[in-house]
Amino acid sequence: MTTRLQRRYLATSGSVLRHVAQPAGTLAISWLVIGRTDTATWGACVSMLITIQLLVHLVQWGQRDLLLRDLSDGRTDASALWWTNLCTRVPFLAILLMPVVLFPEVPGAILLGWGLMAALSASLEPLVVHTKRFHQALLADLAGLLAQLATLVATGTIDPALVVASFAIGQLVRAVGIWIAVGRPGPMSWRWAPHHHLAEAFPFVLIGLGGLLATRADLYTMAWLVDDDALGSYQVIAGLFLQLQVLPGLLVKPHLPALMRLGERSLIHHAARRLLLGALLAVPATMIVLIVLRTFFHVAPDMGVLLAGALSVVPASAYVVLLPRVLGLGQERRLMALSFLAAGILVVITLVLVPFLGIAGGLWGTACAQWTILAGAWRFLMKRPPLWSADRQP
Repeated sequence: MTTRLQRRYLATSGSVLRHVAQPAGTLAISWLVIGRTDTATWGACVSMLITIQLLVHLVQWGQRDLLLRDLSDGRTDASALWWTNLCTRVPFLAILLMPVVLFPEVPGAILLGWGLMAALSASLEPLVVHTKRFHQALLADLAGLLAQLATLVATGTIDPALVVASFAIGQLVRAVGIWIAVGRPGPMSWRWAPHHHLAEAFPFVLIGLGGLLATRADLYTMAWLVDDDALGSYQVIAGLFLQLQVLPGLLVKPHLPALMRLGERSLIHHAARRLLLGALLAVPATMIVLIVLRTFFHVAPDMGVLLAGALSVVPASAYVVLLPRVLGLGQERRLMALSFLAAGILVVITLVLVPFLGIAGGLWGTACAQWTILAGAWRFLMKRPPLWSADRQP
């Protein structure tokens, strides 16, 4: 007989594996490109990658949270809602033409194809959550990754144009797979609804953009400050440490319902214990990162890079249980402001330190941003008056 916790793990395993597989896939692509060419080639691709990711986020315009809210009543036709959402956002697709101007060295049709397929894949994500087809979507993710790897392996010479084409092919395969996984939604009925799908989604745009910049602003700043070779190395190093930042949230996900029934003081004490555990585990985790970098990427980071990276992963161990409580208290605007504050600190520190410390400056900026998020959530919950909760007697 399975326990309730085991059932939660089973229910969330597909979502957890997807969160792990996607950045791991990017690391696999970077390993192949760097191994077949050099770090500078991958760095040139990183500039395009982060640009496409930002533009796709803008094209989505908060649709994930908006559609999940609309679908939560159980009466809305998911297929009609998705098509209405997709067609209403067609004018936004013009944003995806920007990389054609920014990166003239790559054929514009390939860049546009990559952006369109990435936007289509992202538009299907609310349906994955709604139908809970996480494992089927995971298979689509893996199929897209295999298609991308096959495209790169099958050719003799790898250049930025080929890497971009491989991303477009991978996203196409992924989009088709997810579309099949969620039940092949067809254009049975749709309508033009800009007020609902654009105006009402604006708050969700800001929340998502704040979260994106709080974790990726260092890459955008580094792309402006350093050459392609340094950017390629930084993306690999930061990507590995980012995986470590995401891991605590994935592990705690099945336990969140029970943790959210704790009172603020009990939750903060739990977060303090997790922070201590995260600090202890950061040392062996950083050693694993060092081994991976030296073995697979032939990168030997200095002590400053490793120390900054280790400090950047510790706060996530604690704030993964604090931020859901802040959201649960209806403090979305406070969390959004905290995310933009962290992003601003990240940019400023990166700008100041990179000229003196090199790529370590970006990781120090990331560390300061992560600790800012933890401090903001901790301070807010500490200042709240104690309220009755499930772990107190009335």
